[in-house]
Amino acid sequence: MAIVRPLKHRMSRRKALLALLAIWMASGLLALPCLLYSTTRTRRYSNGQSSVFCMMQWPDGAYPTSTSEHV
Repeated sequence: MAIVRPLKHRMSRRKALLALLAIWMASGLLALPCLLYSTTRTRRYSNGQSSVFCMMQWPDGAYPTSTSEHV
């Protein structure tokens, strides 16, 4: 608000807290699918080494066959 309308009176404390709560709730809801469908996989190589990586395992399959990932 200070950038968009710098000369207008300030927002009340209650409105500011409600705006912050709405922003945090929206970001949490947008991040929820990543929390629910993230998984880790371990890949082992022939030389004995292994690496762990994170991937999204959607209900309709993994990349590249998942249509949920494109949505």
